[in-house]
Amino acid sequence: MAKTSSEEVKRITSFYLTKLQHEAPQITGKGLRQLGFEPGPQYKQIMDAVLDGKLDGKLKSHMDELKFVKTAFNPKIS
Repeated sequence: MAKTSSEEVKRITSFYLTKLQHEAPQITGKGLRQLGFEPGPQYKQIMDAVLDGKLDGKLKSHMDELKFVKTAFNPKIS
């Protein structure tokens, strides 16, 4: 771990390395396509928003991710 005298920095760094570092959305590009999203740059925006929600503790399951994506990004159903 990096050298620092701040216990808060050590605590946050440890938390990231042990808990958050490997967090990733469960939803995939294939899942977004199935929801009606056309492949493109919007996928990154969606995946980044889902990851933010997971890291903030707001999205805990695959179903949470699906609900969030459907309401926040409104897929075009064809």
